[in-house]
Amino acid sequence: DDDDAIKQKVSDASGLEVPRQVLKKDSEEVPQGQTARDLGLKEGQPLEVSLFTIDITLEDFNGGSHLLKCEPTATTLGNIKEMAVPLTSVEKDNQVIKKGGSVLDGDDKTCQDLGLVHGDVLHLEPALMKIPVTMPDSSVVEVMVAPDDDADAIKQKV
Repeated sequence: DDDDAIKQKVSDASGLEVPRQVLKKDSEEVPQGQTARDLGLKEGQPLEVSLFTIDITLEDFNGGSHLLKCEPTATTLGNIKEMAVPLTSVEKDNQVIKKGGSVLDGDDKTCQDLGLVHGDVLHLEPALMKIPVTMPDSSVVEVMVAPDDDADAIKQKV
């Protein structure tokens, strides 16, 4: 059996789909096309399976950069947003995530559905930010400001 046949047998036994598997022997990834004989496998010798992931960098509005490990066919945009909450303190429902200037939509879409690949950089910003504004009488009012609001838009909100 070659590595694909072994992965299929793992899938049949465990339910873990073949594309999500990385087959390893002695903690090293098994090269594509290698057979059990090529690997020198012996009866009872263990193999390992880890999950196939891609690295996605999430840059936040404060200049932070966060490496996320994502499964292309399993990690959704909603999962990415959930991973971002403890990293950025921006709640999931207040996040806007962009790739190349375009907003990513569809929290149920997977990385594969969104066309995300290893090494992609995503940008996160809050949809709205609560900003305290000190008034001339020293009172403070809070206004909700969008990242793209200019001074005139902010004045209208005060």
